[in-house]
Amino acid sequence: MKKLMAFGIVGFVVVAIWAMTLPGALTKHDRTSFYPTRMRIERNAGTAAITETLDPPAAYKIHYIMVHFTSAASSGSLTIAVDSATSGTAADSAAHDYLLSSTALSSTTDVIWQPQNPYLLLGTDDIDVTANDQSTTWGITYCWEELN
Repeated sequence: MKKLMAFGIVGFVVVAIWAMTLPGALTKHDRTSFYPTRMRIERNAGTAAITETLDPPAAYKIHYIMVHFTSAASSGSLTIAVDSATSGTAADSAAHDYLLSSTALSSTTDVIWQPQNPYLLLGTDDIDVTANDQSTTWGITYCWEELN
């Protein structure tokens, strides 16, 4: 009986190892690629005008930005823009800045910006989120992934 049981355990281990070598079998890399280990969530909050900057130390992908206001803003707009810092002059840097989103805030309490595919940005590219004329409490959440 013990020999039969030992053979069963050894046989199971051999079959499990063999199954991992089959084409299409999940490898460790495949399993972890669905759950990036360098994903970051950053949150900030305030009660005055929003002038927030996401400034990762290295190249990154931005997945989404969410902004919540505790009460609807009566006016103003929320802008999300990339502020590029190239190695050239200030004019060169400004030539690479671009607007990702601009949303009018009248009667808006939530703004969610999410690209269809995450944007790849350099470590020198900051994301600026600004909104004027805010007298309500707000919170902002960034989801980004640091790249090697």
